[in-house]
Amino acid sequence: MGGVGTIIASLVGSTLYEINVNFPFWMGSGLTIAAALLVFLFIKEPKEYGESEKQPNMFESLRELMNDLKTLENFFWPFFAPIYRGFTKLTRTYGGCKWLF
Repeated sequence: MGGVGTIIASLVGSTLYEINVNFPFWMGSGLTIAAALLVFLFIKEPKEYGESEKQPNMFESLRELMNDLKTLENFFWPFFAPIYRGFTKLTRTYGGCKWLF
């Protein structure tokens, strides 16, 4: 569905841009406000929430987070991926070691 939305946004945005440069931004902000209002009006939260068994402390929550490898991978990958890419590029270009990485 994202592809269909991108096509529609491009077509409508380009048409609005031809009229005035600011119109696509105004349309985007209007749609965002309309979506927020629809959520506010039609999504109702329960008044009473269920009781939880036990509230974990900070260290138990951190230990559970550390056990989940996928979460750590998703958290650290944006920080270390550029370093790794830069290191491999340098070793391939200047180090003459094309088989290592």
